[in-house]
Amino acid sequence: MKLSNKAKMIYYVICLIVGIISFASGYKSDNAYLYGFGTSLIVASSILLIKQIVINKDPKKLHQQEVAENDERNKMICTASYAITFRLSILLEAIFSVILAYKSLVDLSEFLGFVVCIQLIIYLITYFIISKKN
Repeated sequence: MKLSNKAKMIYYVICLIVGIISFASGYKSDNAYLYGFGTSLIVASSILLIKQIVINKDPKKLHQQEVAENDERNKMICTASYAITFRLSILLEAIFSVILAYKSLVDLSEFLGFVVCIQLIIYLITYFIISKKN
């Protein structure tokens, strides 16, 4: 899914707002996780927003970005990277689920098993939908 430059900017601003809300919530409630999550989201979305603003102002950089996004080799590399990451995350989640079960942490083990099942169901649904389109 290719986002337009305007859609990217909106996405980055939404991420920035969510980061600010998380940061403020974490600061107010003394929740270190929300505080850290908000901080990292603010930093990452700010960098990407500034980068996109710079690219939008320079026609040469904008053209380079469009060429890179439409390059078939880049699309193939991206798809392969997603596939490998998905396989590794499923494998690691399943391994940790078994390890947690042996450590008598049944709730966490079941939760990870549930996450693996949901991811595989989503994969099967998207595979079915995409295979019908092609």
